[in-house]
Amino acid sequence: MRRASQLVVIAALATVGPRPLEARRFIMEPSIPSACPGGRSWDKVHACLKRHGIVRVWKKDAKVRLVQVAADANKSRGFRIPGVYLYTQVGAQWRLGGMLLGDDYRLVQFGKVRGIRTEMFRIDVTTSHTDVINIGQQMRRAHVRQTIAVFCNGREPLCSSTLTSCDVYVEGKSYFMFRGKLDVVDDRVANVTGDRTKTGDHCISEPQLFLPRLFDAADPI
Repeated sequence: MRRASQLVVIAALATVGPRPLEARRFIMEPSIPSACPGGRSWDKVHACLKRHGIVRVWKKDAKVRLVQVAADANKSRGFRIPGVYLYTQVGAQWRLGGMLLGDDYRLVQFGKVRGIRTEMFRIDVTTSHTDVINIGQQMRRAHVRQTIAVFCNGREPLCSSTLTSCDVYVEGKSYFMFRGKLDVVDDRVANVTGDRTKTGDHCISEPQLFLPRLFDAADPI
């Protein structure tokens, strides 16, 4: 009888144990690409973005919007991921055509890349932040300033980016730096030239940048 009681207890425990994988619910926080991929009108896209933070329109024309989504200081909105987002109107549909995640960006310039066969947008931003770096086997607080060039094709969210300027200061003294010259060779590659002898780990810029390929040859923007 005791043996039978033990089997009943084991069976009961099995019914309240971990559920099989297919029965579990996974909750993922939405990002801008998943929550606001586009819409039939810019007003609808803008309303969607406003649910995720403070929206600042940096540049706009008839078929292009470059916006920044930033954190709401009083946390009254469902803020998810800060960043810079490019939307373009392709045909009758607005779609997310590029993004740069992160906050504290300032716009330097924005426009279409000239002299190449495909449509390409270039976004130049600056950012400034504090960091901790290793100098002489000691961790030191540093101030980092960077200028970033971002290339987006206007139809897919993923872009290509590279540093064109970088400075790392410790107690007001410059420790690492880079000044680059960016030359778009064609619609596939851009070269970044400059002195790389003092880049350290925070100012690394590869000599070549591969531009985002256009996978959806839809109507021109």
